[in-house]
Amino acid sequence: MTSENSRKMTYRIKKNFNTQNFKRPLYIFLWLAFTIFLFYIFPIKVLAVESDLKDEKEKEKKVLTLNECINLSLRIHPELKSANALKNAAGAQLTQTISTYYPQVSFRSIYNRAVSHNVVVSSGVIAQRGTNNSDAYSTTMSLNQNIYDFGRTHYDVMAAKENLNARKYDILTTSDGIILDIKKNYYEAIAAEKVLEVNIETVSQQELHLKQAIGFYRVGRRSKIEVTKAEVDLAKAKLELIKSENAVKLSRVTLANSIGLSESFDYALDSEIRFVELKMDIDRALLYARAHRPEILKMKANQGYYKAIIAGAKADWYPTLTGSANYGYNDSNFVFDQISWGWGLALNFDVFTGGRRNAIIKESKENMVSISALSERLWQDIYLEVQQAYLNLVDARRRITMLEKSLDQARENFSLAQARYEVGLGDNLEFTDARLALQQSKTDLIKAILDYQMARSSLEKAVGLTIVRKKKAE
Repeated sequence: MTSENSRKMTYRIKKNFNTQNFKRPLYIFLWLAFTIFLFYIFPIKVLAVESDLKDEKEKEKKVLTLNECINLSLRIHPELKSANALKNAAGAQLTQTISTYYPQVSFRSIYNRAVSHNVVVSSGVIAQRGTNNSDAYSTTMSLNQNIYDFGRTHYDVMAAKENLNARKYDILTTSDGIILDIKKNYYEAIAAEKVLEVNIETVSQQELHLKQAIGFYRVGRRSKIEVTKAEVDLAKAKLELIKSENAVKLSRVTLANSIGLSESFDYALDSEIRFVELKMDIDRALLYARAHRPEILKMKANQGYYKAIIAGAKADWYPTLTGSANYGYNDSNFVFDQISWGWGLALNFDVFTGGRRNAIIKESKENMVSISALSERLWQDIYLEVQQAYLNLVDARRRITMLEKSLDQARENFSLAQARYEVGLGDNLEFTDARLALQQSKTDLIKAILDYQMARSSLEKAVGLTIVRKKKAE
């Protein structure tokens, strides 16, 4: 009995020991896993989600300013890329012309192998057959230098420089046009957003007015026709809201196109319309335009180009003096036994060219006459452009002053009409007229400020004052 009891106790102890050995580590492992997930993995996931949401909110809050639009366009616009490429090509042409000043060094190495077969025929029978081989090696290094050509190369370089300057002014002209388009489209996009805000506010006011009309109708203070009229006015306000929403989308697409983007963008615009007055009298504007408009400067560069062409053609009447030197060897073996060298001077003079030089001079003079006439017409167009932009600027400034007063009066009138309607003293017609007057005053002021900004941008472009030249001056 004693042995049996001891065996049972031993089995019971082993069973309990084995059970505890398997369960406790499992509980500990599960507890550790849960702790790690709760305090480490789960917070990381939450932080990642919060970070993504934060990035999305920051992207939504990203405001694309006017200067950022201009700077972006100056980097990516296709027309500017084309203008820059033409300028680089003109620079390469200038480098080619300047290279005439420097010595021209050439190296030439020739190897010839000649094989001849000799056959002697006697009485119709080949009596003798032979083969002769000969090798020829020739290596020469030559140097040629233009010593004096009576300024012909100098005038060619001057013409190439003027051509390069004309291409640079083309870039400025293209930049001015692009910047003006971006400014106008940017202001139009802001104005469209402002009009949308006005229409949203109008719809809210009209919805409140409809609720008031329904309430008055239910208590018998207003007739059914006023409710119907309020519903019609609300429908008209919503229709204007739909139009303004579409106008915002179209203005953004137009702005993206003027920047040089193939697709629209989702960034917000700097919708705050800042009225900054430009103080410039018309005489100062015209003087500045004559000195800084890139089109005028390009015309002057073209005149300088043809003057250089004429001077070069006249220099072609005189001879050119060149020098040459060479060093090399010529032998039948690849050795330096027969070395030769030499130098010399050459005087070249074209006695008769069939009238080519006179024709070049006449062509260049006629082109200069054409440029002078085009310059005169260009200044007339610039004068008109400056005058129109300046008058539009003055007109917009006067309208802004009047419309600010009109808007204050319209707000006061609307507040009175709304208060009168709420207490039952006013009718629906009075409220509608006041609301429409307020809406029109807000829209007119937005458009007047927009017109002022556009007129200012047009005047800056007309006189040649753009961001490009501002940066160069800085």
